[in-house]
Amino acid sequence: MSLLKDFMDPTHHRFRRRSRSPEHLDYENAEATVEPQRQLAALVRDTTAKIANHMGEIAQAHATLMQGLQRYFGLDVSGVDTSAMALMQECASVTESFEQCLRKAGFAEVMSSCDEVLKECASVAALLQERDDALSDRQHYEEKVATLQSVSKGVVTDQIARNREKLERAKEVHQLREQKLTTALQLFIYRRPVHFRQTLLALFRQHIGIMSVVGTKAQGAMKAVAAELQVGEKARIVGLQKAVDLNELVVIVEGEESTGRLYVKLPDGRQKSVRIENLCPHTSEALGDHAEDAGDTGPQHKEASEVEGTEPAVPLRLKLEPARIPCSGAEVVVKAQDLAAAISEVWVDGNSCEILEDLSSGACSAARVRVPASRNRAGGAALVEVRSTSWARHLIREEAASYFPLLTFATCSPNIALASQSQASAPPAKPGDDEKPYLDIATRERGLISAVALTSELPPIKGHRYFFQVKLEAMAEKRSNRTLSLGFVWPLPHALLLEGDEAPLVPQMKRRASHWTSDGHMPELAHQLPRSFVVGGDPPKAYMGGRELAKITWRPLLECTVGAVLGVVLDMGPSSLTLTILEEGEEKCKVTGPLIEEWRWPSLGAPNGVVDVCGTVTSISLCQGARPPELPLPLPAADKDADMDLEGDAQDAKHARRHFCTALSSEL
Repeated sequence: MSLLKDFMDPTHHRFRRRSRSPEHLDYENAEATVEPQRQLAALVRDTTAKIANHMGEIAQAHATLMQGLQRYFGLDVSGVDTSAMALMQECASVTESFEQCLRKAGFAEVMSSCDEVLKECASVAALLQERDDALSDRQHYEEKVATLQSVSKGVVTDQIARNREKLERAKEVHQLREQKLTTALQLFIYRRPVHFRQTLLALFRQHIGIMSVVGTKAQGAMKAVAAELQVGEKARIVGLQKAVDLNELVVIVEGEESTGRLYVKLPDGRQKSVRIENLCPHTSEALGDHAEDAGDTGPQHKEASEVEGTEPAVPLRLKLEPARIPCSGAEVVVKAQDLAAAISEVWVDGNSCEILEDLSSGACSAARVRVPASRNRAGGAALVEVRSTSWARHLIREEAASYFPLLTFATCSPNIALASQSQASAPPAKPGDDEKPYLDIATRERGLISAVALTSELPPIKGHRYFFQVKLEAMAEKRSNRTLSLGFVWPLPHALLLEGDEAPLVPQMKRRASHWTSDGHMPELAHQLPRSFVVGGDPPKAYMGGRELAKITWRPLLECTVGAVLGVVLDMGPSSLTLTILEEGEEKCKVTGPLIEEWRWPSLGAPNGVVDVCGTVTSISLCQGARPPELPLPLPAADKDADMDLEGDAQDAKHARRHFCTALSSEL
């Protein structure tokens, strides 16, 4: 963030605040304003060209590798087993995804934007040079006229008159160029946030976008690679040169060494350390005469296959209670099947967990552990690794848990008091305990209005869908004609260019209201926020950007009761926004409004949830870990066409791979 702080340093805005006349503009200050922007644009353009060239070389290497594999398979397929072929197909799919993303990448547009910025910088620099030349001419004639007047001793000669005329013309030229330069500088400074976003941030969007898509695709391939030789799975020994008598034996993988070799159990019960390269997964199709060695695994797979009608399902040997963990961490119980000894180590998402209590009983190893906070505050699936006391030989690694993000209130009106649900039930904090609770309860302490509370930024659910859920904790005894409103709000443009005062690991800290309001104060009612989409109140209405959008049939004044759980869903389309209110999963109202054009600059981004604890409602809480409802996603016609094209491409690729596999199977 140091670069962003540099650009937002107040010294870069001196031309906005100067009260001096244009003729006093300082050349060095103006040059200091333009030159950093020029250097950044040139740097981004050169970096974009290098990234595009290097990615192109990687894509070309991928294509060459795939062509070589095709030639290899055409000559010899005897060394390729079924599992290796499946992994090869997964990896080939990743390379194809990379090439497709690279073809669609907008690196050329980024470089074009950089060229536009460089042209603007060159134009301002030219105006600076013209202003400087005009100033030099003016100073020259001022000095010449002063010299002539001192020599003539008060007599106005023809030479003095001519130079005075030239001086007046020089002053006019200098003033015109100074005014032109001032206008250009003001426009340049005003557009600097746009320059920054259309160069550096545009490069990050393209670059990180490619890595994100390819990473998502590669994750499935990596799971297939990691799952090929799991502990407890069967494998076939191949290619041993010394202990040739062990070749083709079906063994069971029992653990791994720190060197990367695997411990396997031979049919006679002995253990052997084998390199991964000398083990091929023993698939269910290859069991054949060894079906009796499968024990209970065979019937389980058979039963799963009969029920599912698809490939056999592999039961998880790890179980976490609960399996969904808040991003802030929690205490859970880990149970492991078929572990040789008591649990000695537990890792969740790469974080070491503190073992609090051994709960093992019989053949089941179990322990109560404290899972630390996740590094990824957005949540997602988590890989769990459990090891026994002899961890080098006994471990289980499965994707048996998931993190969910915690919501907190980011800011609120003065009539609102924020508290934490976890803090209310937790024991008193110990001295020196730096952990701060999430503020997820908003209570109105006085008045009927000025009770607006905004949540932290909401993560996307599916595509451009956002969701949060609240519970009505308390209501006023006296009736009122005012009641709650719910919806979403987006930060103002300047807030997207400033580094927030919210520390990354302390999301419960309140941010300034100036991120969402122009005057720095929360309004009396939620729908008065400039960039808001809100429904509620009485008479019940929908508001967008402070203006009435439509009347709604849901009346929270009459329908809401203490304990009611309300879900708020937002679907963002290319040109419209759809807000849905749910109560206990039942749709109460649904409103669609046009996406206001001015909201698009510099970026609409992710919204914050907004809750107006107004009138009859006095306290409300955020529901942590709430799952979004399964509502159909609205899809515009243009997106449908694009999806049909992508589906067609996917079908073509699928047919091509199927044809290739059929040909290979015939060769094998």
